[in-house]
Amino acid sequence: MSTFSGRVGELDFVATPQLRRAWLAAVERHRPERSVIDLGEVTFIDSSVLSLVATVHRRQAERGGRVVITNPSCIALEVLAIMGIDQVMEVHPAELRLVEGRGSDETPLDFP
Repeated sequence: MSTFSGRVGELDFVATPQLRRAWLAAVERHRPERSVIDLGEVTFIDSSVLSLVATVHRRQAERGGRVVITNPSCIALEVLAIMGIDQVMEVHPAELRLVEGRGSDETPLDFP
């Protein structure tokens, strides 16, 4: 599993190029069964980041993997619903509790 977490504040077009490089490289390098995007400290998310989330989802789906979004704020949760992302990816409003210990397919990663 890859976990993208730790970013505080806004995720917007300014952050997207760095996120794109980091997230896509991590997915290609680690080839996780599940990538978790933790939005717990994110206060704003724009369409460029949502597009990147969709790209990561497509890459994961091509290999039989999946993307899980956890801890979105109320506003982020509403945006995910409006965009229909909650219909194609798992979205968990409360923190996803992971089983202790990591398997070989689990690689925690941070937002750059």
